[in-house]
Amino acid sequence: MIPSTDKKLGLIGLGAFGRFAAFHLREHFEIVAADAVDRSDEAAELGITWGSMADAAACPYVLLAVPVQSFPGVLESARAHMQPGALVMDVASVKLATAIAMEQFLPDNVEILATHPMFGPQSAADGLAGHRIVLCPVRTRRLESARDFLEGKLGLDVHVCDPETHDREIAQTQALAQFVGRALAQMGKSDSPVRTPGYNRFREVAETVGDDTWELFSAIQNLNPYAAKMRAELLGHLEELQRRLAQETGADADDEETSNAEGSG
Repeated sequence: MIPSTDKKLGLIGLGAFGRFAAFHLREHFEIVAADAVDRSDEAAELGITWGSMADAAACPYVLLAVPVQSFPGVLESARAHMQPGALVMDVASVKLATAIAMEQFLPDNVEILATHPMFGPQSAADGLAGHRIVLCPVRTRRLESARDFLEGKLGLDVHVCDPETHDREIAQTQALAQFVGRALAQMGKSDSPVRTPGYNRFREVAETVGDDTWELFSAIQNLNPYAAKMRAELLGHLEELQRRLAQETGADADDEETSNAEGSG
């Protein structure tokens, strides 16, 4: 992944994850960052170069750290500046949508490697070692060199699959947790000493996802074609549990929900 002659990486997107990536990659690459917003101060603090979209897109390695919703526009702006043989990567939480967009918008003479780091600034605050990353090769001959760099230099646990498999499996392992965690984050937190370890684990999930932007949450839920089915299955199980509990007390589940709503009004 890192040639001996040129270690320049264009980082498009210097938001929370972009800054996090730059912090960990700046020892291995000469980073040129670009963003739709002026983040030159953040780039200076990180010790990386601030540049234009053209500057970042022209690097031999290009890392897209932008919301999935922005992909078409960003790719359309960047593609004219990309060099033949460049390796273009992304870090989005869904892979079918980004893989399709990159194949559609990028020149045929660049390589494409879709990735999903299964961690972020919060969960990897103590370092990258041991954290998991998924690689979905779309159009590249450098999968093994990428794996060697991520495992050998960054200490990551690398898993490889196709974009469809990623989205199908992540619907259960991430989208579901995000859905539940987001709901829990909207409920009041109890600091009572009368709380179970299970409750504490629930709150950990809520606090992990509660600060994520709505844009990220929406992408995970709406741009993964398998997430809606997973949410529906969860809600079905919750409704069934509610019905069973209502039957034990002789109450109708719908009546109980109405009573709860009236009591909270």
